[in-house]
Amino acid sequence: MTTTPTVGLAHGTALPRLSSTPHPAAIVFAVAALAVTTSLFVAVASPIAILAAAPALFVSRTLGDYRGGIRVATAGLAIAAVGGALLVVAPAVSVLAGTLVGIGGGVTAPAAVALVGAPNPRAGGATPTPRITLPRRFEVPNAGRARYRAARLVAIIAGGILAVGLSVSAHWTIHLGAGMLATVLVGIGLHLALTVTPFTLASEASGAILLVFSSVLGTALIAAALAEPASTGMGGWAAAGVAVLSVVVHLAAARRQGSASLSGSGRSYKAAVSAFDATVPLRPSRAATVTNPAEIREAVGRASAEGLSVRAHSTGHAAGVVNSVEGSALLKVLIDEPVTVDAERRTVRIPAGTSWRDVVAAITPYGLGAPHGSSSHVGAVGYLLRGGLSAYGRTVGIAANSIESIELVVASGDLIVADRSNHSELFWALRGGGGGFGVVTAVTVRLFDLYRVVTGTAIWSMEHADDLALFWDSWRRTAPRGITTTLRVLDFPAFPGLPRSIVGKPLLVIDGSAVARSAADVHEAEGLALDMLTGLRQIAAPILDTWKVASPLETANTHMDPPIGPPHTSDHLLLESDGPETISAFLDAARSEETRVSSMELRQLGGALSEAPSDGGAVSYYRGDLALWGLGIHSKALPHDTIVKRLDAVRHELGDWNSGYSVPTFAPDPSRPQRTLDTSDAERAASVRAQYDPDGVFAGDVSVAVRGS
Repeated sequence: MTTTPTVGLAHGTALPRLSSTPHPAAIVFAVAALAVTTSLFVAVASPIAILAAAPALFVSRTLGDYRGGIRVATAGLAIAAVGGALLVVAPAVSVLAGTLVGIGGGVTAPAAVALVGAPNPRAGGATPTPRITLPRRFEVPNAGRARYRAARLVAIIAGGILAVGLSVSAHWTIHLGAGMLATVLVGIGLHLALTVTPFTLASEASGAILLVFSSVLGTALIAAALAEPASTGMGGWAAAGVAVLSVVVHLAAARRQGSASLSGSGRSYKAAVSAFDATVPLRPSRAATVTNPAEIREAVGRASAEGLSVRAHSTGHAAGVVNSVEGSALLKVLIDEPVTVDAERRTVRIPAGTSWRDVVAAITPYGLGAPHGSSSHVGAVGYLLRGGLSAYGRTVGIAANSIESIELVVASGDLIVADRSNHSELFWALRGGGGGFGVVTAVTVRLFDLYRVVTGTAIWSMEHADDLALFWDSWRRTAPRGITTTLRVLDFPAFPGLPRSIVGKPLLVIDGSAVARSAADVHEAEGLALDMLTGLRQIAAPILDTWKVASPLETANTHMDPPIGPPHTSDHLLLESDGPETISAFLDAARSEETRVSSMELRQLGGALSEAPSDGGAVSYYRGDLALWGLGIHSKALPHDTIVKRLDAVRHELGDWNSGYSVPTFAPDPSRPQRTLDTSDAERAASVRAQYDPDGVFAGDVSVAVRGS
């Protein structure tokens, strides 16, 4: 048991914790926003709406993680204000003005409700971990895709009507008001029911809110046209005609884009080849999105008939480091099923294509944790099949060791379930054996008790980097397995959402998480973190320090991984460190102008990560003390060739400690040295592959790392 901490986790003050109590300013803002939009609907009080933007600007500077929701709500207020002003100064355009008021209300109300319901990151003095808030496409969880498609279909109807909405007379104003009121009510309900989780706040749900608005408003207009056909006029019936035509076109396009239809071009092809990692564009001969085993079977059959090999991906986080997909059929596997939690057995079934954000959101209410990595955007299934270096790795081991069963379609077209009793050799090979065994449709994972985490990020200038890094290295050699950390030298680009104090210059960053499986374990987890943090803070005060007691939902934010995958080049080694010389060589390489890249990090291994369970898979432990990962984001100042030369120099400088092996999820592109299996295990995996795929249908998916090159 760790001794009682004497220094708090936040600059010597009382221990900060995330709270479910909303920030008072968020409540004030939300109530004001709702009152303003309501007054617009009832009394068309545009001056009040215009003035409402001022407090929104003030609140947006004080709420930290509420920033996204504030931006959405402020934008909605601005739109509603424009509509209200038009209603006052130009009554002739009342339809346009009413539409703008409806849009503004439909955006503002759900965002305001989300602000009130979201956890308050600043309660108790806790500093929120910075989030990169780049605009990105609205993400729909697997379980919500069917409902999203239905909402999109209705939105197309509304779009057709709104396209000719200006031709509708001012007589429609009453019906617009009813539609706008319904927009607010339905928008709030749908937003809360389908999209608001701790990982999908208002900033990400704005696309869904706008869908709701256009759907409800369009439906209200149609209902009004049917209720008073004599008053509709040519404009209204023209709008209805456009709406019907848009639905017909949409349905025809949906048929052409059948999930199992292998395409060489068009919208369905673009959707299937889209990937998180933008480093290397995917250009297969054919591509399709598959949502169930039957579609996979059909697509594999069509590809084989055309003499094409079959490749598979889901979120595309490894798109830039896989073998070329040219001349093959690429399947984007997005199984249209929900995440299913069995709280009694403490397992979760994860359909392929599901990101960790959806898994963590599903299991956290049960007090359970999964061995996910440092980013919530990564696809869970691909991560698990490649081993998985978890944010809780030193506590629970390699993520693949937690897999209970794997469902997949093999080359014969059969859907089989591999576990410890059935297809046991295949079950062994699937867990880190390098791929090429079939198309995995779902995995079932064993969970562990997880009540709270002590997690955060501490950032220092490079002035004291040597002393800080050497202290961290000394501490991590004897650290208990309840905590997993990372040391990085990071040069933050000026991404939106990051404080100015940490961008544009090299910084030393130490982040991590300590596990508290129950309420009684929180104190011990605090002590694990304080054993490290107290010594670090005595050396130098951090520029930013966000370590705190938090919900497990916070862990995936700690590493500050961006929500996009810009073009980059990376390299990776597993190091066997025998003294401080390793850390000194790492720092020299990370800050030297000749070898410096965007990010250079050392992930702490040991603990459960170094222990192979008796029933583990092909990769069940890591051969090394530290995992080195260097990454350079492509730019004019740092092009690909320059990054390669610098990473080669880093590999040479740290060569004395290179174990010769790598972590599969970190393994770089096939052109770089890598190895994940020893010779006997690689031969065993190849034997299993030959048994289930004798014709090499999935041979292109076999990782070069299993061949020991």
